[in-house]
Formats: sequence, structure tokens, C-alpha cells
Amino acid sequence: MGQVEGKIAIVTGGASGIGAACAATLAREGAKVVITDLDDAGGQAVADKIGRAGGEAFSSSGRQLRGKLARSDRRHRATLWTIGRYGGQRRHRDLMRGDRNVAG
Repeated sequence: MGQVEGKIAIVTGGASGIGAACAATLAREGAKVVITDLDDAGGQAVADKIGRAGGEAFSSSGRQLRGKLARSDRRHRATLWTIGRYGGQRRHRDLMRGDRNVAG
């Protein structure tokens, strides 16, 4: 069992670099991962790679979560959308990995 088995994680900036590595690690450790990024193709490529490795990931790029999550209303919207996608009866996200443009 992974360290974050069954947890729900949002990874901003997940299309490349440290964000992509964080998304892959969280998925490998058992989290359900939502990847947000301005790079649509890159986010989808990371989600696809995670899926091929047996993890569960979804790229929100190009959908309602596209854009920087620096504003609290966008973080809240991302959290609600993620709960709707993965959470069922849950009322929160478990983890949020943010880049330098995400505060709080």
C-alpha cells in the first residue's frame, strides 16, 4: 500500500518538470491525481503516462480548471470539481501541490 493510498490530489503545473514528477509520484503511491496546467497537451500526456503505469490521473487542461490557480476562487472551484469527479461523499481534497503561483 502506498503512502497516499486512496487520497485525492490536485497538482498544479503538472504538465512538466517538478509538477509532472509530483503527479507521477503521488499516483504511484496510490493517490487519485488531477493535473492542472496551462499546457493542455503536456497535462494530458502526463495523465496518459500515469494511466499506462497503472495509476489514476485526469488532466483538467482545456476544461473548466484551465488557468493559474493563484486566486482563491479558482482553487475553491478546482477543489469542488475534483470532489465531484473523485470524491463521492467526501467534502475536501486531501492534497494540493502548488507551484509558485498558488498561495494558501
